[in-house]
Amino acid sequence: MIASLFAFMAAGRHGDVLLYSRKVLRLVRVFTRFEAQNILTKRKLEMLCNSAWRDRVLRELGGMRKLGLWEAARARIEERAGRTPKPAKPLDPAWLYTPERIAKSERLKARTRACAKACAPERVVRDRVKMDFEGEFRLAPLPRGERAARRPIVYTANSISDYDWNPIPFAPQSGFGPATVWPVEFRAAMEIEAGAAEETLEAEIEEAKIEEVEMKEARETLPIVSAYDVLSETQRTDLLGRDLFSGIAVLPIAPREEPPHACS
Repeated sequence: MIASLFAFMAAGRHGDVLLYSRKVLRLVRVFTRFEAQNILTKRKLEMLCNSAWRDRVLRELGGMRKLGLWEAARARIEERAGRTPKPAKPLDPAWLYTPERIAKSERLKARTRACAKACAPERVVRDRVKMDFEGEFRLAPLPRGERAARRPIVYTANSISDYDWNPIPFAPQSGFGPATVWPVEFRAAMEIEAGAAEETLEAEIEEAKIEEVEMKEARETLPIVSAYDVLSETQRTDLLGRDLFSGIAVLPIAPREEPPHACS
């Protein structure tokens, strides 16, 4: 396709050059997207297979408590998906929710944001989502179901101090971004590791039992061989200078005398 581009440029067919350039850019974007997905998936699998790395990432993401909260929130969203959204509440009091007061509230909020941004430190940034310390992994985003229209908040000059807005900018995304990890993947990796450890322990116990039985059978079937069975009388005399246990006198052991007591 690149060769076709050069050929069209040499022939002066600029329309075909533009058409093929768009196709090349589209293919490059698709290839980059798939390559990023493969890199993130490989990194995530390496993390899940390493128990120390997985425990550190899970601790920095919030631990098992965060996984439980994520699953509970997802269950609530799925339960709410089949319900009819509640109608929006009427704007009350009516004197506050007039077009003029809403426009003035927006101007006050814009001025508050501009002042907060001017006073914010320049080199301080924040993450868009909660990630681990290295910024490589994050929990999967929760799906957002249908919700009722939010009631706008109208601020006045006296209540604009209650307007909460974080002026710290978001950090620019580096590389392909963090890899998304689902709670079920953490739990599955821990269950697989626990099952493998249990199977290894059971296999070691079975091997130890088999070795013990084999040694016991070997001791029972092994014949006891003595020097009288292997060596002749001449060989025993040559090796030991005399026959085994011949000429050994057993001396009697004298009884031990008890020491006199001091009171006797």
